[in-house]
Amino acid sequence: MTSFLEKNHIPYTITEGSIITIPARETYYGFTVTPYYMVYTYVDEEDKIFVPIRSKYLTLVELIEQLEKIPYQEVKDIRKIITYLHQISHSQIEE
Repeated sequence: MTSFLEKNHIPYTITEGSIITIPARETYYGFTVTPYYMVYTYVDEEDKIFVPIRSKYLTLVELIEQLEKIPYQEVKDIRKIITYLHQISHSQIEE
């Protein structure tokens, strides 16, 4: 995933060891693809931490669905990321 982001010049950082953090206009979003799929929201309080959107891990399809809920105006390259994850999902189905 990080190779894809770098190749496409999509800004990101790795937070808390495995959360891929992508900047948005007013905040940040995060997601993990290993060891499990999850989307995180940024809580800008005293601790400034990422909070998972739910307590149970996501499937790849659910990860894509959650990322699709992020307004594309908020995260410039979110559509590129979603398209790439769709390609991964389709390649897993074909195997």
